[in-house]
Amino acid sequence: MGSPTVFVQETPVTTASRSQPHAGTRAELEPVPWEVWRLAFVVVIGSFMSTLASSLINVGVKSIARSFHAPLTQTQWLSSGYIIAFAAAVPLTAWVSRRVGAGRLWLLALTAFVIASGLCAIAPNLPVLIGLRAVQGCTGALLLPAGQTIIGQAAGPERMGRVLNMTKIVSVLGPAAGPALGGLLIGDLSWHWLFLVNLPVGALAITLGLRLVPRGTPQHGRPFDILGFALIASGLPLVLYGITVISRAGGLTDPVALGTLTGGLVALGLFIGRSLTADHPLLDLRLFTNRIYTAAISSVFFTGAALLGTLILLPLYWQILRGQGVIDTGLLMFAVGGGTAISMPLGGALTDRTGGGPISIVGLALSIAGVAPMVFLPADTVFPLVLALQAMTGFGLGLAAMPALAVAYKTVPRDRLPDATSQANIIQRVGGSLGTALLVIMLERSGAPNVASFHTTFTWLTAASIIALGLAGWLTLEEARRRSKTHDAQ
Repeated sequence: MGSPTVFVQETPVTTASRSQPHAGTRAELEPVPWEVWRLAFVVVIGSFMSTLASSLINVGVKSIARSFHAPLTQTQWLSSGYIIAFAAAVPLTAWVSRRVGAGRLWLLALTAFVIASGLCAIAPNLPVLIGLRAVQGCTGALLLPAGQTIIGQAAGPERMGRVLNMTKIVSVLGPAAGPALGGLLIGDLSWHWLFLVNLPVGALAITLGLRLVPRGTPQHGRPFDILGFALIASGLPLVLYGITVISRAGGLTDPVALGTLTGGLVALGLFIGRSLTADHPLLDLRLFTNRIYTAAISSVFFTGAALLGTLILLPLYWQILRGQGVIDTGLLMFAVGGGTAISMPLGGALTDRTGGGPISIVGLALSIAGVAPMVFLPADTVFPLVLALQAMTGFGLGLAAMPALAVAYKTVPRDRLPDATSQANIIQRVGGSLGTALLVIMLERSGAPNVASFHTTFTWLTAASIIALGLAGWLTLEEARRRSKTHDAQ
């Protein structure tokens, strides 16, 4: 079947030509073609499945442990195995996308993810299930950056903010909907349905993808950097696993955590050195010589920490401090998800008009205004006030989540977009894991979480958001400097 016609920017471009246009120009407000929205909808289905899979399994760990008569220490590998496999596979995306085409990679990864989901549901024992979860992690890691590459190339720089923001909604709604949906599936059916739920959704995505997703043009001749892959495929999982162990142990005293984290950091340091000197690196880290790209990715790191930290901390607040069940917590979390869903389309349009930095500043300021009062509120604060603050937090994070990422993708040449999407997903994953680990350590460092420990943890979350706000200010200055240089050149 031939590839469908999709609006893309076909002319090779340079970094300068992809830079942010002047605010207020009509090119920024060009409508997004229906073909691009249709393509984005299909890609979003795959992204939603991958995001939802992570949050669903957290609800079913205890039920799966009872079913296989296994201790929770072993069952936790359903989550840890997914994270490690995800981290090992995501650096491959850029090279494989060029080798087979981003569209083909996305379709193959989606098909493998759906098949693995079905096999998870019929796994005969826990080791097999853990192995299949690792397969889900590998394929999910390829889905996200490959999908962003497809969307970014189809949308073009002038429409990047609007299209990416709409697709990012699922990254917030997935964790918000996961606990409620998982609780319903576990309560009314069984843990097997945590995986079976992916089959009809995945079948729809595959069917539409075969018709609508452009396969891309394979690029041969670029050798595979085996040494670079070995370094990052070992270093990144070790770092993420070390961070996970630290969060569970409540500090840096665990020797396993220290050993894996140290080994991972050494491997990543060697990978960076290799990538900056190799003729054909696995990931093109020279993109960081672009100051706008560096500012944007730095902002993505801390904004990701604040976003994922919020999505982890608030459910714990409702369950531990307010005594709510899993399903009720999931429903209460829709205050955050709803606020985010409302603001993201607005943030995308504003990003395409004015640039990502100013929108990130406004969004993070609103997020801080929603989180900071939680530092002082007592445990019996009325629900409407807490929900209003969470809706404000969600609205702010919805504005701040994607503008920096859109700017990063806009400012790189089109043929380097696979590198940018892979790097951004790695940065987001590490930032989110680090932010989550830090918050969990703060929450449990004095024993069982209480009002005081939640106040301390919300203080740290506010601090992370303030750092992200400062980096958004840096991004704003770099965008203004680029516009000034472009104006002077004209």
